[in-house]
Amino acid sequence: MPVYLIKNGSHVDKAFKVYGGHEIVRAGDQGTVETLDPLSDEMLAALERDGVEVSEGDAKPAAPSGPVAQHRGGGRYFVMDGDVPLGEAMSKDDAEAFNALSDEDKAAFLKKD
Repeated sequence: MPVYLIKNGSHVDKAFKVYGGHEIVRAGDQGTVETLDPLSDEMLAALERDGVEVSEGDAKPAAPSGPVAQHRGGGRYFVMDGDVPLGEAMSKDDAEAFNALSDEDKAAFLKKD
């Protein structure tokens, strides 16, 4: 799977299809994404018009350790352990809060469900 370094200079967040859902690079932020398929020339041109710089990465992003909340489409976020959803759908804010927790706090959160 191709890896890209993304510098989002646009005024809106940009989503990229990755294994297990989508990864978002926020407006004004940068990140490394490993996409399912190579970005097409048309997609790269559209991103460039929007002020998004895309370059090929040479290393895979570090895999998150343990469960992580991911966007699964339709505005729904789930805590995932690999490909397995754990618990019920949550809001984007709740997903971001979950991902900011320590491993111990994540385990405690999942234990109460």
